[in-house]
Amino acid sequence: MEVVKLTKGLDVNILFQDMIKNYQREFGKGVGKYIQNKLDIIQFGEIPAYLLKNGDEIVGYFEYEKVAENKVCFYVLYVTKRYRKKEVVQYFVKHTLLKLQEEGINHFVAHINPLSTLPLEVSLTGCGFKKYLRNEMSIKLRDFNPTLNLEVYPFDVKYLDKLKSLMILVFKDTIDSQIYSEFFTLKGQEGVLKRIFTGFYGRFLANNSLILVEQGEVIGYALVTAKDCHTAFLMDFGIHPRFQGKGYGKNLLYYLSNSLRKENYKYLNLAVTEENTRAYNLYKKFGFSIVGEFTIYML
Repeated sequence: MEVVKLTKGLDVNILFQDMIKNYQREFGKGVGKYIQNKLDIIQFGEIPAYLLKNGDEIVGYFEYEKVAENKVCFYVLYVTKRYRKKEVVQYFVKHTLLKLQEEGINHFVAHINPLSTLPLEVSLTGCGFKKYLRNEMSIKLRDFNPTLNLEVYPFDVKYLDKLKSLMILVFKDTIDSQIYSEFFTLKGQEGVLKRIFTGFYGRFLANNSLILVEQGEVIGYALVTAKDCHTAFLMDFGIHPRFQGKGYGKNLLYYLSNSLRKENYKYLNLAVTEENTRAYNLYKKFGFSIVGEFTIYML
């Protein structure tokens, strides 16, 4: 067996038809169409990936994106049923990593939703990846009585520069700053915020997104988008480290909940890395409950 880089001259049509069939069977037609769309654009050389070959047969596909100078994120790992064994998958992962390391890559993160029959976890951890749990949480909104009188304003672009710096500071030394390290630079934050504001993650709720000010200093923020007509999604939330543990986070969530209730939203959802204990514990204590989870691996 050998691992080779995907190039225009390699025919992956048979492999992708097998992928489409299996993903569609397990996850539904929407995911099957997602894989089909990848096949349609591979011919243009816009998707970086490595392939696993057994002789002339292509039996595996490992897709990634270079997100920083020395970092890649993996999004799809697929091996045909016959070769879906721990030793084979681990060989595929290991030799892909070696080839990427030759290109100067030394930071790897895997965001992969695998087929249930693919031994993903044991294959990645066998190559040195560590496992982190990311939870989606939800709370049914109600009216709250804040215990602190906060100086809170709807989002305005005039706060943008201060917001970017604060977002980096809030997540400094957290597990998220490692998993999503490409975002925790000023340039990275500009990219994240642009996606939020332009509706990439759902319609941005500018009037409900809040900026917390204390004596003229921006010390907190809550940025929300619309997941659907009844549910808002907390895209980003943070309190300046100097003001953490003093009730500002809890009270900013009170203000946010009351604001969303006025717009007839019934639920607020968010995603949090369980190992980010300060944030995770705040949300649990506030009343959020886990409604879904997914795993991230990092090396």
